[in-house]
Amino acid sequence: MTVARQREDEKREKLCALVREYGDDLVRFCFCYLRDAGAAEDAAADVFATLVCRHGWEKIENMKSYLFRMARNRSIDYLRRRSRRDLPLDDLENVLSADPHEDAERNLQAQELYRCLQRLPGDLKEVLFLIYYRSFSVAEACTVLKKSRKQVYNLLARAKRALKEILISEGMNLENV
Repeated sequence: MTVARQREDEKREKLCALVREYGDDLVRFCFCYLRDAGAAEDAAADVFATLVCRHGWEKIENMKSYLFRMARNRSIDYLRRRSRRDLPLDDLENVLSADPHEDAERNLQAQELYRCLQRLPGDLKEVLFLIYYRSFSVAEACTVLKKSRKQVYNLLARAKRALKEILISEGMNLENV
C-alpha cells in the first residue's frame, strides 16, 4: 500500500467517524432552522461535503464547533433560497417511559415546549437549542454563534425570560418543564 493511499484511507476513516459522531445532531440542528426533514438532511450532507473539499480539514482543532457553525450557515443559505417560510412543526424526539399515559403526557408537553421555542427570535432560539438540547458549553456556543461569552450569557438570559413568558401566556405548567 502506498503512502498516499494510506493517507486517503485515514482521511476516509476520520470522516466516517465524524459522520457517525455528529451526523444526527447536525440534521436535528438544521431541522430547527428549516423545519423540513429532507432539507435538514441535505444541509447536513452539504456540511460534510464542504468539509471534505476544504484543504487541511483534518487539522481543524475544534471540529464540533466548526461543523455546527457550518450547519448554521448552510441552513441560513437554504432559508434564503426557499420562498415559503411557514412550515408545519414536527414532533420533538419521543421520550419513552414505562407508563403509556405518562409517555403521551410528556410527548404533548415536549410538542408544546417545542412550539413555544419556535416562536422565539432566531438568536434566542439558537442559544437555547445549543446549550440545552445539544449540551454545548458556553465556549462552544460562542464559536457557533460568533458571539462573545458575555453576549451568549445575555442571550441565554433573554431567551429563558422570553420562553417563560410565552409558556405562561400559553397556560403551560412550568413545574414539569
